[in-house]
Amino acid sequence: IDKSYFYIYFTLINHNLDNNKKILKISSINRFISKILRMIIMARTHARSKRKYTSKKYKHFRKKRKRELSRPTINPVIGPEKRKKQRTLGGNFKLRLFSTQEINVTDISTNKTSRIRILGFESNAASKDFNRRHVLTKGAIVETELGNVRVTSRPGQHGILNGILLG
Repeated sequence: IDKSYFYIYFTLINHNLDNNKKILKISSINRFISKILRMIIMARTHARSKRKYTSKKYKHFRKKRKRELSRPTINPVIGPEKRKKQRTLGGNFKLRLFSTQEINVTDISTNKTSRIRILGFESNAASKDFNRRHVLTKGAIVETELGNVRVTSRPGQHGILNGILLG
């Protein structure tokens, strides 16, 4: 974040406010900036919760571990093919699918699988937000040339989009 912008902003405030109002205004701005920085920099973790179900705090018995850090979520969408290989713990890897235009469709009645182009997004029952943003997750329904298809793979984890043809 550019500090010169804040310096100019504070000098403008200083000319218009008396001393008590200056302190209040600066402290509210500092709270706002720290809130934004926490949202950007905040570590995501898979560690145990700090509180029990009764809302009592757990006793600390060790520090944080690197293995408990999680990565940002991948929200695959319909678009030009983009995937990335990502190293995980133990030297293994995951394929991350960011966007795709094709899906492997299995017709249950004939038991044949074919790679089909996605025409559009139908719905995603996982979340209203995913539905609005057309995010492809397991269970999402997409429209293809053969008909509606339900996604059965986990595209953010598996790196491929598989699905079964709906009636």
